[in-house]
Amino acid sequence: MPSFQKRPRIPQELIMDNIAKKKITCNINKILQELLGLDNIPSEQNLQECGLTSLYTIILIARIEERFEINFEDSELIFDNFSTFEKIILTVQNNSCIRLHQMTDRRE
Repeated sequence: MPSFQKRPRIPQELIMDNIAKKKITCNINKILQELLGLDNIPSEQNLQECGLTSLYTIILIARIEERFEINFEDSELIFDNFSTFEKIILTVQNNSCIRLHQMTDRRE
């Protein structure tokens, strides 16, 4: 008779972090698609090479703050934090104002 091993239990915090990151990723991807008209941007792609100008960066930041109901600190508003898809996700994820229930898909 085969013996079945019980799967290790995944901590709830890890599951919630993963859900939050997926929601952040999805929403950031939608914003970048709206702004730059590009799909499937590689996570480490320099967004300036994709057309992200300084004006688009300001619009990007405003849309992120609106979508996630957050306000970035002045110290977070450096171009490097918004230079790649992955850095944007990390900047949003690290923002202390984010709550999972605030991350909802909004249709414009």
